[in-house]
Amino acid sequence: MKLNVDCIRAVLLEIEKIPYGQNLRPKTLYSSLETFAEEDINYSIIKLKEAGFIDAVIVESDDGFIFRFLVNDITWDGHQFLNNVREASVWEKAKEKCRKIGSLSIPILSDAASAILSSLITSQF
Repeated sequence: MKLNVDCIRAVLLEIEKIPYGQNLRPKTLYSSLETFAEEDINYSIIKLKEAGFIDAVIVESDDGFIFRFLVNDITWDGHQFLNNVREASVWEKAKEKCRKIGSLSIPILSDAASAILSSLITSQF
């Protein structure tokens, strides 16, 4: 399955809204992100956990599909990525630059967004 980087970002933005000590359940996430298919959201949750960006419990069926999940929090690395790509204009510029070089991987997108942010900060001084 193809990784939907826009869904990854949207999922992180939704998880960030969870009050400390509470959990995010699938039904809540699906209704908040209606523009994405449940399959994309589920896959994003799996990959975000694999990347160490979220703390979550994922229960998979025997055939490897998500049966249910419970998201507890965003990790330090998840916050670092999200802070780099939070601003929509930075996110769009980062995706555009990464498409030109042929890579939309999460580390490359994060690096591109960080470089764009650094450039914007430098231009302010």
